[in-house]
Amino acid sequence: MPICVHCGAPLREGRPVCDYCKATNDVDLSGRHYFTTHLPEKARTCPQCHSEMEVVDIGVPGKPFYLDRCSTCLGIFFDTGELDVLVHETIQGVAHINNVRLSALRTAAPESSEIVRYRPCPECGKLMNRENYGTYSGIILDRCRDHGVFLDAGELYRIFLWVRAGGSLLKPPPEPERTKQPLSPMEIEEENSTSVSLMDVVMGVFKFLGG
Repeated sequence: MPICVHCGAPLREGRPVCDYCKATNDVDLSGRHYFTTHLPEKARTCPQCHSEMEVVDIGVPGKPFYLDRCSTCLGIFFDTGELDVLVHETIQGVAHINNVRLSALRTAAPESSEIVRYRPCPECGKLMNRENYGTYSGIILDRCRDHGVFLDAGELYRIFLWVRAGGSLLKPPPEPERTKQPLSPMEIEEENSTSVSLMDVVMGVFKFLGG
């Protein structure tokens, strides 16, 4: 998980603005994953259809950017940090939030009729967690805490559209103010009895001093 270079707090996926110190962070392009520029040692298995994934290079000559893609279901696996780097290199200069566009993207999101399933990580085989990209996008990713994220076909394109519309600039809603709960009859009785007891002590001290 990326961290804020200003205060060290964890940054949420797809959000350059720190929730704690409110500072804007740049993506460390020098911190690419090893497998971004090197071929994996073994073929990975697609967590969706269990086919062997192929390695594709989406970089430029002299600057490879390797990803694992399933040729059957077109799902893509990103090693840790690769998705952040790709989004940053592809989409830059977004300074405003287009709420109309974001609302349209949420409305147009495909509805899944599949039963929610937890898929195995293509690298270690452990079940991955489901995570909403950028908290508000509605794009559910499969994330392995140790190795990366898996996107179904079409989800990368939806992420690009969401980020281009300013989705990564959305701020978390303010925390609701805590209201004091009314005391129960028993608590009121205990409070009154405590007050009386304290008053008795004070009056006793005055009598003692006056005597």
